[in-house]
Amino acid sequence: QTLQGMLLTGEEKFDVVFPATVLKGAAAAVAGKTLKESASLDGAVLSGFVLSALGDESVQVRDAGAYVASSLKTELIMPILESYIDTDGNGEADLDRADRAAAGVALVMGRLANRNKERAFCKTVELRICNLLYCPSDLVRAKAAEGLSALIQVIPAEDAKALLEQFRKELPGADPKAAAYGLAGVVKGLTS
Repeated sequence: QTLQGMLLTGEEKFDVVFPATVLKGAAAAVAGKTLKESASLDGAVLSGFVLSALGDESVQVRDAGAYVASSLKTELIMPILESYIDTDGNGEADLDRADRAAAGVALVMGRLANRNKERAFCKTVELRICNLLYCPSDLVRAKAAEGLSALIQVIPAEDAKALLEQFRKELPGADPKAAAYGLAGVVKGLTS
């Protein structure tokens, strides 16, 4: 059976001890290769897989991509995610695909911060996720709120309260929808 089949059916749990193997296998799934055949894939292919999976039309493929990306070592995946944001979607012409990928990026960043817990890293992720809340796409905002929720669970209480207050004050501002999503993410993180 190909890894693509396993990803889509959830038949096998993936061992995150060797995340590069997991990513290579998931990247191979896109091409229908077996896990053994995927051993020769390079970094560019793997990077492409992450963004391709996060932007896919299928919710199952996006979820699998987010799972794989969240399982990777932070130093491997974070530059890929930051580059995607910094280049405004790597010049993606399909705006729906770009929005789906940006939503996945926000979610994965929050999960990485939740796992990493280092204060400086969490602050970087916080700023990036908060910026994504102002994207006009509701999908991006919802996933940014979900990523923010994961982040809130590991940052100091005073930082979480400051974010809560910031979003509360922004509710009547220029973009109340962004503030509402941010507020929802903070509250969910505080109550989880």
